[in-house]
Amino acid sequence: LKFAQERLASAEALRSDPKAGPGRGRQIHDLLEDFGNLVDEIGDNLDAYAARKEDLRKPLAEVIAATNDFSARLRDFKTAAAASPAAAKEARDYSFALEDAMDSVPAGLRNAEQLLEEQKEQFKKKK
Repeated sequence: LKFAQERLASAEALRSDPKAGPGRGRQIHDLLEDFGNLVDEIGDNLDAYAARKEDLRKPLAEVIAATNDFSARLRDFKTAAAASPAAAKEARDYSFALEDAMDSVPAGLRNAEQLLEEQKEQFKKKK
């Protein structure tokens, strides 16, 4: 989660940095692509630990909270990308990575919420 948060924060900072030079759109693309890959990796790790019957209730709560935050921040990112013609032009460099991240985050959220419910039931029965 920390790595994903850092990548998204870096992309946001770069997007709003008036001193960033040419190539900023490509750098943002790379950060958003890394972010999306990390979100997918979080989901893969949760699945792997769940398959081993690990208690993931606490980490799942953290993942769900972070994922909700990611969703809001990505929506803001997309809104800012369309705020001006210059921003929209630059956004073409990273629009695919942004859309991909915007697809990954809700899917990860649904999976985490479903897994949390399953875990609550599973560990409720063990008590």
